[in-house]
Amino acid sequence: MKKSNNCRVPSNRACSDLLLNWHANASYPAKHWPNSRKEWLIPTIPPKRNDCGNKSIANFTANNMPWIRRQNLPPRLLDHLLDRVDDRNISAAQLGLLSNWLRTGPEVPEGKWFKKFAGMTVCGEGELIKAFLQP
Repeated sequence: MKKSNNCRVPSNRACSDLLLNWHANASYPAKHWPNSRKEWLIPTIPPKRNDCGNKSIANFTANNMPWIRRQNLPPRLLDHLLDRVDDRNISAAQLGLLSNWLRTGPEVPEGKWFKKFAGMTVCGEGELIKAFLQP
């Protein structure tokens, strides 16, 4: 039986020439292969469009958040808050912390919110403070 030359293992030089000149030795049309790295990176499936679409960044910022109301509180709410201060023995120092925070003009969400201080938690809804809690 005669050995075929096709079974021979090529030398390292022949392998490197084959790899470097693959486009010249290819038996298929070269147009099926991308010409640049950029073409390789193009996804075949278009990316899913997120729900943001063409909305402005202004739609996502907190421009319309209310400030805490400090005047013209409903009388029943004011009485309730004063009763909570007495019932829970909230000190003048803690009320001073609350006052300093209110002077900064904090914006709060439309719904329910809370702010923790040393020794108490202030709970509110929208622009109104509704309760004082102790830890």
